[in-house]
Amino acid sequence: MVDNFTSTPAPSLPPKTIIHVYGGTQGSGEQRMLQLVVANEQEKYHHVIIDLGRNAPSTPLFERMAEAGQCHYIPLCLEPDAIGANSVMLSKKIAECRPDIIKGWAYPGNAYALLAGQKLQRQRNAPAILLRLSNPEILDDEQALAEQMKDKWKKAAYHAIAISDEVAANYIGMGMPQERIRVIYNGVDSDKYNPREHALHRFKSRNALGISDHVRLIGLVARFDPQKGIEDFLDAARLLHETPGFEDVHFVLIGNGQDSGNPILQQWIADRGLDSVMHCAGARDTMPQLYHALDINTLSSRSEAFGNAIIEAMACGVPVVATDVGMTKAMLGDTGAIVQAGNPASIADGWKSLFSRPKTVAEPLAKEGVERVRSQFNFATTLQRYIDYYDSIVLSRRKVAMQPFP
Repeated sequence: MVDNFTSTPAPSLPPKTIIHVYGGTQGSGEQRMLQLVVANEQEKYHHVIIDLGRNAPSTPLFERMAEAGQCHYIPLCLEPDAIGANSVMLSKKIAECRPDIIKGWAYPGNAYALLAGQKLQRQRNAPAILLRLSNPEILDDEQALAEQMKDKWKKAAYHAIAISDEVAANYIGMGMPQERIRVIYNGVDSDKYNPREHALHRFKSRNALGISDHVRLIGLVARFDPQKGIEDFLDAARLLHETPGFEDVHFVLIGNGQDSGNPILQQWIADRGLDSVMHCAGARDTMPQLYHALDINTLSSRSEAFGNAIIEAMACGVPVVATDVGMTKAMLGDTGAIVQAGNPASIADGWKSLFSRPKTVAEPLAKEGVERVRSQFNFATTLQRYIDYYDSIVLSRRKVAMQPFP
């Protein structure tokens, strides 16, 4: 798999166009999946991104696509009475690109993809609408939009992809018809995330972090967000640090906002007396290598649709302690430890249980985790399922287009 965008000359018969309306945050799993899909599928479909700019600066991929005229920025007005104006502005930009599919990513991206797409449905060859569903993170300033969407989920014409069975159930509970939803799990690029050259990656990554090789190291890979249970992680770290035999364990926070420039985070660390053992690495573009620096990866989230950091670590052969949210049980199986969400003592106990595993147990389970990801959460499989779904949507759209226009 590739992770960069290369602009190629347009063929004589251009591929079908997909407009991706992205409404998520910087560094999220949604953003990483969007970038993987766009970077790895450029033969059958021409991709254009519309970034709604929700707390999110650009990424290198988005910037390169912008230079090629394939990424546009439309920051939304967040006032409740601006929903209609936002939808009209977005529909005009979409119409300029003449897409075959409008695909919404992350709330409010999928909501606005539906609203804007509906405004184009009376046109001949109107684009199909496809929504990629994860658990909606509805902010206070988006409540008016959420209220307006209740009837839209039930009545509008669209297709939907849910990233887990739980997410599908959540949207069905919000009024979305079950028959419109197809479940397609996220996947990991095993060409990048794998256990190969573990010792070399471990040495280089720890050297970059300033952590010696003999230190036991626990990581949290997540953006700075209350949903991610960061204070629970820190409280668990304090409990472990105060436990005899574990005083020398170090911890590293990796992700957007998890750095020394975050005064709130630094105060939390100081309040818990963890300054000497807590490392704040911030956002990194070398995650496939950084996972090898960890002895344990952690997911401490209080809610989670999928948890990409779980399968990324597993693919590298790193054991995981994860809170019992979303799909964590189905993802981990018996390879790691499932703990109670919002319970720092439970997280600390999970770490202790993994540290207590003898090599004769730990190594086979690590290999099982690698194979589990390869067989069930492989990005190549995920991408092919996406393409197959795109193809079926385009085919059904052609059949509609052949019917008399009212």
